[in-house]
Amino acid sequence: MTSSTARFRNKTLLLMLLAALYMPVCPSTHAKSKPKSLEELRWKKRVVLIYNRDEDNLPYSYKQFENFMGNEDALAERDMVIHLLIKKQDEHEPFNLEEDKFTVLLIGKDGTEKGRWHEPVSVEELFTLIDTMPMRQREMKEAQ
Repeated sequence: MTSSTARFRNKTLLLMLLAALYMPVCPSTHAKSKPKSLEELRWKKRVVLIYNRDEDNLPYSYKQFENFMGNEDALAERDMVIHLLIKKQDEHEPFNLEEDKFTVLLIGKDGTEKGRWHEPVSVEELFTLIDTMPMRQREMKEAQ
């Protein structure tokens, strides 16, 4: 095994471990079910897509997961799921993810990009953005 292959494998394992450690804590992520495609989630969930292929950015991934911890109820209230992505797939092409950049994408229930960050984003910033969206405004009114 080459050095770069071993590093990629180690990075992949670490990211999977981070995701596994986080998922049981967050009810809005489906830890025991097969991850759903973005199309399957359209009109049902808001997706936070965390993309990281560069091992130098592992601290960013860790920090982003850390930001979500303790906010499980608020994530569920906003119908949010968190997807960790280490390999782009065809369904991600519309979002123009750059190979070597850590990226957090917020994808709305309509399937379109609502926000993009290249460093960990606070849950407060995410929630504020979501809570200003017309669909979320309707959800909040209906819940009253």
